[in-house]
Amino acid sequence: DTTTANDMGMVDSHKQVTRCGDGPALTIMDRRAIIPQTMRKLAMNAAQKHGIPVQMKRGNSGGTDAGEIQLTGAGVDVYETEPILPDNPLIPLANTVMTPHVSALTYETNYNGGIICAQSIVNVLNGGKPLYPLW
Repeated sequence: DTTTANDMGMVDSHKQVTRCGDGPALTIMDRRAIIPQTMRKLAMNAAQKHGIPVQMKRGNSGGTDAGEIQLTGAGVDVYETEPILPDNPLIPLANTVMTPHVSALTYETNYNGGIICAQSIVNVLNGGKPLYPLW
C-alpha cells in the first residue's frame, strides 16, 4: 500500500510518518488493521535479501487497504480504468470495498504542498532553485 511521507520542511518531525529516501514504508498497524507478524517478517526478509532499505511507518493514524480487506474480504483502490467503469465485475461483489485512488489527500499535505510549490515558483522566477529540486 502507499502512505504519505509528510516530510516537507513545514511539518514537525513528530508528525512525519516516513522520510523520503529511507526506503518503502512497512505498516505495522493503523487505525483499522494490525498486520500479522508473519507478513511483516516476509516483507522484511524479502527486502533484506534484495538489499532494499525499509522503514517502519511511524504513527498509526489513517488507514490502509489492509483494514478494508480484513473487514470485508477484499479492498480495491486502483483500477485498470479510472474512474471505474459501471460494468466492472467487482462492483456487484458483496464482500468488496472499492474506493477511488486518493493517496495523500489530507488537509496538511495539500496545504503544505501548495506553500512549497508557490515558494519554489517564486524562487525560480527570481533566479534561484526550487525548495526540493528533483535533479
